[in-house]
Amino acid sequence: MVVKIEQVLQQNDFYSRRDVRKMKEVLERQGQIEPLQVRPYTPISFITFEEDTYGAALVQAAKELNWPTLLIVEMKRYRS
Repeated sequence: MVVKIEQVLQQNDFYSRRDVRKMKEVLERQGQIEPLQVRPYTPISFITFEEDTYGAALVQAAKELNWPTLLIVEMKRYRS
């Protein structure tokens, strides 16, 4: 499902600037080829999983690149 980036919250903000730069490079080079695993947070928003090493960094990178949307998949548990 594709949602507005404002609808995706970061579980934590423990990502490094290095991780954000890395995710920016990935997004710029290949785009988002896999959906971001998220869980429902409110009826209209979603949140990343804490176990997802790069989830929060990917959301931050997309925001900094001014992406209007993200590809997500709703999950009950994070799957690596």
